[in-house]
Amino acid sequence: MTVKKMEGKPNMALSAEDEVRETMTSKRLRVRIGYATAAAQEISGDQAMSCELPDGRFALILSDGMGKGAPAAAESRRLVRRLRGNLKKGMSPARAIKDVNCFMIKPDSFATMDLALLDWARGQAKFYKMGAASSFLIRGSHVRRIDQAALPIGIIPTLKLTHRSASLALGDIIVMVSDGITEADKDDDEAQWLQEILAHVVPQSREGAPQQSKEQGAPQSREGAAQQNLAPRRLAQQILAEAQQRYGCRENDDLTVLVALVESTR
Repeated sequence: MTVKKMEGKPNMALSAEDEVRETMTSKRLRVRIGYATAAAQEISGDQAMSCELPDGRFALILSDGMGKGAPAAAESRRLVRRLRGNLKKGMSPARAIKDVNCFMIKPDSFATMDLALLDWARGQAKFYKMGAASSFLIRGSHVRRIDQAALPIGIIPTLKLTHRSASLALGDIIVMVSDGITEADKDDDEAQWLQEILAHVVPQSREGAPQQSKEQGAPQSREGAAQQNLAPRRLAQQILAEAQQRYGCRENDDLTVLVALVESTR
């Protein structure tokens, strides 16, 4: 998936058709991507990208540049492209992120970085967050909120990197958002409205037990079979629309939602 230039008229929602990426480790597994975004000005300061890495892992990247409009877009675009290039070269996440930080440092400029690495062979997802909003991992009706306190990229020259880990199963849904989404409701600092939406995204299961994956790594949960019927783009649009409604007449930030569904091609 190439870099998406999320440009549009203020408050206009844009969306991409669901994109399918098959992993290199197995032609029977794939990640389906959907996103939706709305710009506060002519150009959104948010940038999102997904890509497959040489070792078979799958990367999801979201960045929010400082401020709004073209300057913010330039910063987030620089970050996303540099990080993607580093990961595609085979750099470790720590080395890749530290290089991006050095690359981005300049006065009065910074950007958030949200990176999720999906490792099917190990059945694991790792989340690296630098000044980024919460991410969410959905499995059935269970929603895990993933937070990490850290400064954005480009503020200080030395980073102390940590990450969050989670198990990964067929049917899992990963939702990444810019802070415009989580801060949409001034009376709901914890964005409980968003977690309530995510807890009810699984459609009714089909009759009969779900097929069990024979792949090494992540198993398939019972809820996972139902979640594979979900369209990531529709979920992204639903979250975006709800955030816009909660902003009401207040001046809003750029809004971006990136949704990834891990599924089997069978």
